[in-house]
Amino acid sequence: MVAVTQGVADCIDPKDNKFPALAEAAEAELIIASDPHLTDMHPWRDIPIMPPAAFLVGIR
Repeated sequence: MVAVTQGVADCIDPKDNKFPALAEAAEAELIIASDPHLTDMHPWRDIPIMPPAAFLVGIR
């Protein structure tokens, strides 16, 4: 379990800020999201953000 200790306010949709906050707390290497509010932030603080289809193409 990862504790999110700091909030993020970088996303245009405040409801989506929980995802980059969690990625930062977990030291994620990648965020996979289909929400354009998130994918438009790519890359965010050196963390790539990509839609699921692009991720699947990349792992083949």
